[in-house]
Amino acid sequence: MGCKRFLDKEIMEDFINTNFNSISDFCRKLGVSRSHFDGMIKREISCGIKTRGKLTNLLNDYEVNLEDVLEPLPIIMGDKSFKEIQVSDKDGNLIVSINSCNEISDKNFKVEYIPFD
Repeated sequence: MGCKRFLDKEIMEDFINTNFNSISDFCRKLGVSRSHFDGMIKREISCGIKTRGKLTNLLNDYEVNLEDVLEPLPIIMGDKSFKEIQVSDKDGNLIVSINSCNEISDKNFKVEYIPFD
């Protein structure tokens, strides 16, 4: 069973503001009600399989990937799950930030991922 996926509010708002006249305009083109979309933005409603399919089709027209507008999946370590892993130096300067979708790192450091064989 898959985990619930939620929209990233900030990224979605930026996408809509850049590409549509209004949230209602976006909802019409997506094919969902405004109240349903508002529930997804507030994390009251997850972005289900049907809506993800509609969203994928719409995003493709703008060359945007679905994963870019969803909150990252949790990183699972044993019985704990994390939204993000951050590594900082002793002065609090960010060296690397890793979530399930991407990595942001200081160019002076190398982050290496070791895959399963």
